[in-house]
Amino acid sequence: MRRAGAQTRTQPRTRTRTVDGATSARASRRRRIGVLMLAAGLAGTGLATVDAIPAHAANACGLSEIGQNVFLPGGNGEGLWSNGTLWSMGHAPRAGDNNVCVPGGTVGIVDVNLSLVQGAVGYVTTLRIEGTVRVLGGAHAVSSDAYGGTDIVNGGVIQVLGNSRLDMNPDQNGSHAFQNVGNVIGGGQIQVQGGSSLYLQRPLLNNGSINVTGGGKVYVNNGDQTVSTYSGTGTVIGGPLLLLAGVVNFTGGGAVKVNAIGGGGIAGTLAANQSVDVACGTSSGGLSVFGNVVNNGVVRFLPPTANSGCGSALSMNPQAGGSSFTNNGRFEVGDPNALKGFGAYGTNPYQPGTFVNGPAGTVILNDVWTDGGATTNNGTWTVAPTGAYLYNGATFTNNGTFVNNNGCDLRSLANNGVFDLVKNCAVHQNSTFGAGSTLRLHANATAITKIAGGDRKSPIAGTLDVVTDTASPPAIGTAGDILETGVTGTFGNVTSSTAGYVYGASYPVNARPQVTLLSFTPGGGGGGGSSITALNPSRLLDTRPGGTTADGQGQGAGLQGAGSTIEVQVAGRGGVPADASAAILNITVTEAQAAGFVTVWPCGSAQPNASTVNFVGGATVANGVISKIGTGGKVCLFASNPTQVLADVAGFFPASSPYMPLVPVRVLDTRPDGQTGDGLARGGGAVAAGSVTPLTITGRAGVPAEAAAVVLNVTVTDAAADGYLTVFPCGSPTPNASNLNFVTGSTVPNNVIAKIGDGGTVCLFASQATHLVVDVGGYFTAGAAFRPLAPARLTDTRGTGVTVDGQGQGAGLQPAGSTLEVQVTGRAGVPANAVAAALNVTATEAQGPGYVTVWSCGTDRPTASSLNFVTGSTVPNGVIAKIGAGGKVCLFASNGTHLIADVAGYFTS
Repeated sequence: MRRAGAQTRTQPRTRTRTVDGATSARASRRRRIGVLMLAAGLAGTGLATVDAIPAHAANACGLSEIGQNVFLPGGNGEGLWSNGTLWSMGHAPRAGDNNVCVPGGTVGIVDVNLSLVQGAVGYVTTLRIEGTVRVLGGAHAVSSDAYGGTDIVNGGVIQVLGNSRLDMNPDQNGSHAFQNVGNVIGGGQIQVQGGSSLYLQRPLLNNGSINVTGGGKVYVNNGDQTVSTYSGTGTVIGGPLLLLAGVVNFTGGGAVKVNAIGGGGIAGTLAANQSVDVACGTSSGGLSVFGNVVNNGVVRFLPPTANSGCGSALSMNPQAGGSSFTNNGRFEVGDPNALKGFGAYGTNPYQPGTFVNGPAGTVILNDVWTDGGATTNNGTWTVAPTGAYLYNGATFTNNGTFVNNNGCDLRSLANNGVFDLVKNCAVHQNSTFGAGSTLRLHANATAITKIAGGDRKSPIAGTLDVVTDTASPPAIGTAGDILETGVTGTFGNVTSSTAGYVYGASYPVNARPQVTLLSFTPGGGGGGGSSITALNPSRLLDTRPGGTTADGQGQGAGLQGAGSTIEVQVAGRGGVPADASAAILNITVTEAQAAGFVTVWPCGSAQPNASTVNFVGGATVANGVISKIGTGGKVCLFASNPTQVLADVAGFFPASSPYMPLVPVRVLDTRPDGQTGDGLARGGGAVAAGSVTPLTITGRAGVPAEAAAVVLNVTVTDAAADGYLTVFPCGSPTPNASNLNFVTGSTVPNNVIAKIGDGGTVCLFASQATHLVVDVGGYFTAGAAFRPLAPARLTDTRGTGVTVDGQGQGAGLQPAGSTLEVQVTGRAGVPANAVAAALNVTATEAQGPGYVTVWSCGTDRPTASSLNFVTGSTVPNGVIAKIGAGGKVCLFASNGTHLIADVAGYFTS
């Protein structure tokens, strides 16, 4: 028997395929697809069992007294291991004499090509590390070869430095283990730096940390006879694992990023904090799906890393008994700034399986994606302006929202949700539309989008909805095909998402259905109706024992308990008709028993992860909200802690208005544990003082690309110092205005109507460092009835106050019981025919506790409040105010205070 280390190998045997230009010694070996395993346990992975290193070993490395080989260093605690004899201490490997260790405080250096500890045939050698093993100087070290297996347990530090390489090789006697053990001795650290490489051709249990920096790489690659396994609760820091093939098994909560570059697979479940990046680096690449994969994290298909012509595919491996991929997180294809086009991404047409996008799932196609199997969308599926969806398999079933901004070519379509055709979509077999579905078309002066394609008969029901380009609308009487061939049935409802435009549909016309622009009303109004009806405020809810409402309903119910939900009847009260789609409300919390929040949403829908008003114990806090009206004409209010609640209504939107109310969805949360509806813009940390944060709005939370303005609830929390926040359209200068003011450590919300700027974004300027939370409540289409503006100041009573045109500035502290008239029309771009204004009203330097009421001048002041304040406070609130006599809005202050008012938009009727 040859002794381990008796020969120094200068060119260790290589079993891997070509990586980064290295020549394979066995290029003729058939390429095998391994499995990237994301599972809940280790059953079936083939991991050998290796005892963990005790935290306090009785002797060196905690090995048995008989047969332990302890590395003996030279001076300064370091020793050079230049051959295998030093690794095995001169012993031929045999039963009972098969352990080698590196004790704590010692350093074993490898700077030549070397085969490390080798076990005898049929036996297992264990290398235990409590100190440091350092491979450097361009060395190529190999852990195990033709002799028996080697188990490695690292509780110290393994360093691969200076363009060196360490191989954890397979062997000829079964699969052995490599454990990176956390929380003992050195903490289980693996450092791969300076252009070095670590090849994991053995099972790896990582409960410590792997640091991949400075150009280092870690390859997970199956060898000739074994399949590699990665598992554990540890983390990978810096660069990703590069998956060539093999099994990666996430058994805990470790945050691991894997980059599949040459062929690999996926099975099991990705957690919310896990991601897989797929990018081919050889002639082909991608992931093979084994079993029923569930993604709760992020899966990205990236541009090729080396071979620009290679493609990244998702294969549903039939060997697993019928595979499927369910996406509950984010599934993203391509980079819009590095397009690869047809053939670069897709599912394998020979192994198509099934793909399901769950209700919480988001699919974004930034490039061309070709699909081979049955696909169901229950969430949000977006073809980006740079992308395309080429579906060459079975039926695409849409139960959620599908938005096609560029290319769409389907074999067959079954639409039960919203199918939004910003651009045409081709369907080559039957396209069916269920009773609850919506087909959304887009019209301009030159064309109306449609379902195009080959010969088919398409059963039709549901709603046909048309979005009009108001800057270039079609002429009245313009007709466009809905589908290019005959249909059975008709759309049950024909609507327009753009105020003032009325469409009709006819069946058939030359064997085709057509949609026709029947009329439009310049200035909006849904065929002559109003886009908004602003009302003088009217109280609908007051739970205080002595509380009163406009009609006696909803008063005096008493303190609302923690976790309680209040149903407020809105339709049919306070001037709001039964068919109103949304209500303009002001919600006030008072006599709060502890810190908490109130969420407002349409009854009949699930309570969203959003907040409308945040409060502290004993506070009186108000916030405006535009709420979608729910089942039975009601709006629901959830209180997280005991408090009294008041609600005033100040207007409503009819169904034909340009305002599209939504169930609130969170789109930004900078807190470390922050969550958003699509997993984007979360956990980024507090924004810096003086910073501007751009926030993408369109394409998220149900806001389409054509939206002109968005209704937001913006909250500041954990502020580092007193300051203010301004929301404005990106691409415009930061205005002299504020949307909310805050003090150190406070949590302050405010309702904001923001014009959407460049690239579908709004910008948030923070004067001081703070965390930001933003919820979307709805959007305005580009109808003429609503005009968003960059915020502009109309009044500022402070001595140093400055307004957009010099009017209404420096009037001084307003006395208790006074009314301030603010001229709105004819200023800041607000025309004379405006009927309502979107204002942000602020009370500051208050002389005592009180409230402000905003209403239309020329009418009696209502019993309602628009914001509440305490002594010395600065309190803002968003208000949609009816414009009164002379184009003015009146502000009543119950106690002495300075008043500021900014305008962000206006409505015409």
